[in-house]
Amino acid sequence: MTHVKKLEQSTLEELAKIFGDTEHGLTGSEIFQTLSNNNIADIEPKTSKRHRLQAALHSQQEQDGCAEKILEYVEQLMEPRKYIQKTQVFHNRLQTINKLMSFEGLKMEDDGKFSARLSKAKTISEALIQAEQLDKKLIERNIHDDILKYCKEQLKENNYFHAVLEAAKSIAEKIRTKTGLDKDGSKLIEDAFTIKDGKAKLAINSLQTETERTEQKGFTFLLKGLFMMFRNTTSHAPQIEWEIKESDLLDILNLASLIHRKLDETDEN
Repeated sequence: MTHVKKLEQSTLEELAKIFGDTEHGLTGSEIFQTLSNNNIADIEPKTSKRHRLQAALHSQQEQDGCAEKILEYVEQLMEPRKYIQKTQVFHNRLQTINKLMSFEGLKMEDDGKFSARLSKAKTISEALIQAEQLDKKLIERNIHDDILKYCKEQLKENNYFHAVLEAAKSIAEKIRTKTGLDKDGSKLIEDAFTIKDGKAKLAINSLQTETERTEQKGFTFLLKGLFMMFRNTTSHAPQIEWEIKESDLLDILNLASLIHRKLDETDEN
């Protein structure tokens, strides 16, 4: 961790808001315990959680003349193992922290540890650009526009679980639109892509050769597999029991993009 002299008071205030949040923040007893574990004095224990944290962090920073212990405290609160049952809270909190800390020239990595940035953000726009790298990755991977149209709100919130569900829905809707079928899941896929008398409602090629017919069948299996693994799971499994990491999200969206592009090229018979 690069030496950091002091954090701005506004940064300390915002950190206190993040971890003193009424809905997802620390409880009063957790504030006492975590401050104690990090040898930070709980100087105003009878005030609101946010003010209590801010006062403790400010006092410690003034005493040390630097921010090292403050950063160590935040890292301890963001230790990934503590979020096994609340991964979405971790991702949302990480994104908020990085928007804030970009003004200090710092970034928190996925392992909950701070690293130094090359430069400090000076504007909100710069902070957003630095913190929200997912947009850049989506562009680099050429994720299909029809997927982004369906799950852009979930992606903005780093809600990977429901972003995957919406991506699968976008595929089903395109199949229904192109075929006029009013079905879903495996039945929709079978009715749309099964070859009968040398034809299919939707064909990804001319179906003239055995190789082309095998490709059509393989695409059908791919679609069923995507729906079974991702749509069915996200529709029925509790979010806390089915974690989707950013790397998994990007790979799933790449697969969904391949399917969308194939669908764009299909001929309806």
